[in-house]
Order: sequence, then C-alpha cells, then structure tokens
Amino acid sequence: VYRNGTAEYGDCLAFKTPVVTMTIDEIEVNGPVAVFKGIADLDGAGGILCSTDSDLSIQKYMKRLTPEPHDVDGSYICELTGLSSCTTYYYRTYYYDSSSGDYIYGDVKSFTTDSPVITIDNVSVESNEVTFTGKVELDCVGGILYSTDSDFSDVKSCGNIDMSNTSENPYSRTCYLSYNRKYYYCTYFIQNDELVLG
Repeated sequence: VYRNGTAEYGDCLAFKTPVVTMTIDEIEVNGPVAVFKGIADLDGAGGILCSTDSDLSIQKYMKRLTPEPHDVDGSYICELTGLSSCTTYYYRTYYYDSSSGDYIYGDVKSFTTDSPVITIDNVSVESNEVTFTGKVELDCVGGILYSTDSDFSDVKSCGNIDMSNTSENPYSRTCYLSYNRKYYYCTYFIQNDELVLG
C-alpha cells in the first residue's frame, strides 16, 4: 500500500501446496487375486502399474489399477485379479506431476503367486464306486489320476478325473471302477508343459 508516497508492506504470509502421495503399504496374495492397500492423495492421474515384465512405465504395463480412496485419510484397497499361479508379478506406483509434466514412479517391487493346489483329503469306497474329496485351486490342467499301475508318467494311459481350471473347497468327485482290482491314485497338474504329481 502506498501512503503519502511511501510503500507500506503487510505481514508476509505463505502457503504450501499439498504433497502428492501414492503408497502401497500392504499386499495380500490369495490364489488368483492380489489386494493392494495404501494411501492415495493424487492431483490428477496416478495408480499402480503391474506386469510380468519388470520394465514398467506408463507406456509399458499389463494392468493399471486406479485407487479410489475410501476414507478421508486417502486410504484405498485395489484388487488385481486373474493372476496365474507360480508367476512373478512386478508392480510400482506412479502419478502425473502437473508442474513438471512428467510421470513420477515408485520403486519396482514384486510378488510371486503360489503353486496350484489340489489335495485328496478322503477316499470313500462303496462297492465299485470311489469318491474323492479335498480342496482344488487350479488355473491349469489338472485333477486326479488313477490306474492299476503305480507308474503315472504316461497320463494318457491313466484314468483321469479332470478338474482343470477349477476352484472348489471342498470338492467331491466320484468314479466307477472294475471290481476286485487294486488301484493307485495321485493328484496332478501340468504347468509350463511340466507334469507335477502329488
């Protein structure tokens, strides 16, 4: 303010723009689903990039998750679905910095999904009717093999209870076999062209 030809200044005040935040504080991996939890306080585009390739950028990713904060504090929960078993996935946070016009990336981190699961918890035999029960979480070819021979290396020569791409807990499967014979059985799955016997 000018008063009588002299400039007079008021108190010097300041303000600070908010800090852009995008964190991943916790990851829970359960079968084909990964759940990300963290804080998202974004001014514009941002989220989580995921891929089976560790070279992640806004131009190169398999899946992009956009957090939707649920609370006043900006906490979020995001789900990444359709994951393959026995696979390493890479992820990183990103956001767009409007002042610089660049994308800002967090560190690349990773997690590995579990192997397929198929168990035989009980076998019930009634006459020639055999019932298998247990748990199955398969995202590949798999099931239960049975044979009068204990060698299961040739899957095509065995009886097969197919449970490919199935998730059941518990499952129950019944087959009918010949009378008065000894049978062997085991679980199996095929992943990356490799036969895994249980």
